[in-house]
Amino acid sequence: MAIYNLYVSYESEGDGRIDVGNPSWLNNLERGDYVRFHEGYGGNGSIKVYGFGSNWEGSFSYLSIPYTGYAQARVTSTATSGYTADFAFTKSGATTVQRQYRIIVPDTTPDRFSLPNSINQNPKTDLLIGVISVLGINTDTPISFSTISGTRINTRVLVKRGSYVKSTSSAENGDSVYVYAEAPTGYNESYTARITIGGTYTNFVVSTLTYPYIDQEIPFGHATGAISLKADVAAFFGGEGSASLSEYYKYPGGLHVPSMGQNSSIPTSGTISLSDFRNAYTAFYFIKSPLSKFDSADTTSAAQNLSLVWNKVSDWEIGWGDDLELTSSYMYDFIRDDNETGTVSFGVASGQTEGGFSTGNTYAVISASSDRYTEKMYHGRLRIYARNSVSNSTYTIMREISWRLSFYGP
Repeated sequence: MAIYNLYVSYESEGDGRIDVGNPSWLNNLERGDYVRFHEGYGGNGSIKVYGFGSNWEGSFSYLSIPYTGYAQARVTSTATSGYTADFAFTKSGATTVQRQYRIIVPDTTPDRFSLPNSINQNPKTDLLIGVISVLGINTDTPISFSTISGTRINTRVLVKRGSYVKSTSSAENGDSVYVYAEAPTGYNESYTARITIGGTYTNFVVSTLTYPYIDQEIPFGHATGAISLKADVAAFFGGEGSASLSEYYKYPGGLHVPSMGQNSSIPTSGTISLSDFRNAYTAFYFIKSPLSKFDSADTTSAAQNLSLVWNKVSDWEIGWGDDLELTSSYMYDFIRDDNETGTVSFGVASGQTEGGFSTGNTYAVISASSDRYTEKMYHGRLRIYARNSVSNSTYTIMREISWRLSFYGP
């Protein structure tokens, strides 16, 4: 139920006319809504409004708009959806003015939609399940998630109208709903989730691999010799700060050591020792992959500088173990594909090099400048490589992304 205010005035000078606004809500009145008619100026309580019928509460055919206060009408709870008529505003000596109105019944049941299942995913990875095109509703409609089976993780939506990203978890007719979820934490796990938009829903399944891919399996080694909790175990499986051995129970007892056949000696609870980790394994892959980045600037008023930055954690995450990106080693390959004259700078953390693996090589920066009134479009690719910092394995993962810095002027 909403309350709408409509102001009606009379201009006595010249030919004398009635002035009435034409707000958009006139074509979207719903059952139970109130319309309050106010006099703006000049009417002295002599303006009347006609156009009421069986879709309005009461038995009046017109309302007189008072000089102060307002006259009120309410749409009935049984009003006909799609009913269209005119309000007619009259005053002695003035030309009648009409404003069309329409009564709608909110339709919050969109056309049927579906989403694909996401099967055999890497654990903990952030997934785009699919995109729903919302059609067949006439009002803003809420979106919600529920769990059918298993443990649903981080299900969420991003709602777009064209290129505009909405800030609410609701949809209007014509919106695109991007559905995201996180894969289950362990191997050979699954859940079934439901997304509901108004009166329509669909279910989708998210499941993980039974075991890691062979080329994702990284050996801890240390068949003999001393093992350090922080420098070896925490650096290999992921973690930060002052590690505690109790954080490194095998899943589901902890979130750093995956449940793999090679980790049978590591307990999920109870007594645990550093020797349990000899010849253990982890899986190594991007949980969250870095994304392409673009930026632009107008050089009409002044010279401009632009930079793009990629950081571990905020731009990418490594799994399986939580916080494994914090202890991994990185290197980069900066590639420029444009033919523009001008310098594009590539930088990494202080003391690091672009092409050398290091745990300190934690971010990359691409920068360029342009003079006033100058147009440039620099673009290319960036390859981000990651490697486990403890394992003797040479297994490396890589993501290639695009970058673009555009300068435009008059």
